Amino acid sequence: MNRKVLLIAFSALSYLQGNAQQVPFYNHNIINPFVINPAMAGKSGYIDTYLARNQRYSGFNGGAINNVLTIDGPFMQDKGGFGLSVVQQTQGIQQQVGGGLTYAYKVKINEDNDLRMGATFGVLDNRIELAAINVSQDNDPYLTGLRPNALSFNMNAGISYRWKDLRAGVAIPQVVGNKVNFSEQNTRGYYRLARHIMGSVEYNFNLLKRQSLILTPQALVRYVPGAPLQYDISAHIDKPDLGWASVTYKSDYAVQFNLGFHIFKQLHVGYSYEYLIGSINTYSSGFSQEFLIGYTFKGTKTEVVRVEKVEKIREVIKESATNEELARKNKELEEELRRNQEEQEKLRKEKETLEAEKIRTEEMIRQRELERLRAEAEKPKEQAKPNEPKENIDEAYRFVQLDSTDSPDGIYVIGGVFSSKRNAERSLQQNIEDYPNVYLVMNKKNGFFYVVILYTQDAELAKKEFNRFKKKTGLKAWILNYKLE
Repeated sequence: MNRKVLLIAFSALSYLQGNAQQVPFYNHNIINPFVINPAMAGKSGYIDTYLARNQRYSGFNGGAINNVLTIDGPFMQDKGGFGLSVVQQTQGIQQQVGGGLTYAYKVKINEDNDLRMGATFGVLDNRIELAAINVSQDNDPYLTGLRPNALSFNMNAGISYRWKDLRAGVAIPQVVGNKVNFSEQNTRGYYRLARHIMGSVEYNFNLLKRQSLILTPQALVRYVPGAPLQYDISAHIDKPDLGWASVTYKSDYAVQFNLGFHIFKQLHVGYSYEYLIGSINTYSSGFSQEFLIGYTFKGTKTEVVRVEKVEKIREVIKESATNEELARKNKELEEELRRNQEEQEKLRKEKETLEAEKIRTEEMIRQRELERLRAEAEKPKEQAKPNEPKENIDEAYRFVQLDSTDSPDGIYVIGGVFSSKRNAERSLQQNIEDYPNVYLVMNKKNGFFYVVILYTQDAELAKKEFNRFKKKTGLKAWILNYKLE
């Protein structure tokens, strides 16, 4: 085998990586963004682990197989992220096994903005399966001078910026661009890890409340010096408690379809299929596909949630401090309300005192009137002189009914006298059960209201009812022999 044959083999391998791209395509980078950008380590706030197997170009004698295992999560109260990645790639006679550790740091600008930065440091074991090379001359000095594997240091770097639901990022795999040398003597027995530049932008549209259905358009651009620009346009829809589906156009390469499920919100299973188009379809009649399985350890976000609650409490305290003037005014209003309530209570008590005083005054007036009436009733009556007309019993009385008609002559048993008609009616109601014939009359001479327990022409009956009333009620009463003339 001559140098040209080996160069053709390396060229074919480079082409199969995707138009001179050495970093494999990963079809589930929206589900697991850490796989292409180290800045996204710990982004979900939980510990996530994913295993993906990507198989491409099945029409090319086995094609290319890429396996990748990633584990990432948060630490330092969600200000940092860690990650571990293991990759294994097989492509023709070339194999590559590597691993790396990732550190990411998050700068929270405010509630709507944050910046993430990350880097992965690792090694790659690059191998050539020399026994699989079909040569016509086994003793070719170029071939015998090659060693089967070469170790190289690898570094990936990335940055990501978020504004509300918009995120943009840039990742640079193989940033160092080290040489992979399979021969110590032959200067042409090597190739270089090409530095890649990958940029992405995406936006989450919350189609339903509580983010239960999220539509994410994404644009992903890959650039390698000396190779054509390659880009992906994706539309991804995700229901966190069920699963996801997406479709992607990869420029001059394929149309990709994704379907996956979130099982119990923690186990993730996905599959993608690529329908090849463009120039690559001329060389491959096979298919490309990728399987994904992942698991999210939900319990690891407890500390992050606690820190978020502390931050919210701090914000509330800060807001309360800025509203100190409002708090002072509220206190003044509460004090004024308290004074008003005290004033209302004072007025209520004064009103009750006045009412009680009024009742006592009316009672006093009533008692005095009763005493006067009793004295008038007990005063000895003067005999009318001959040939003189008979006088009224007492000119202080002028009884009328409530309809203003004169009351008839007769004997009245009086149970109470009131200056207030309302109080007289109250006394009437208190006596009506025992004295169904009780009623009111008014004295036009003084304007007082009299409660008449009994009206009769029979003096004995009047005296009997008078005694029964006093014995039953204990109230003062009197008998009035009333005559108009």
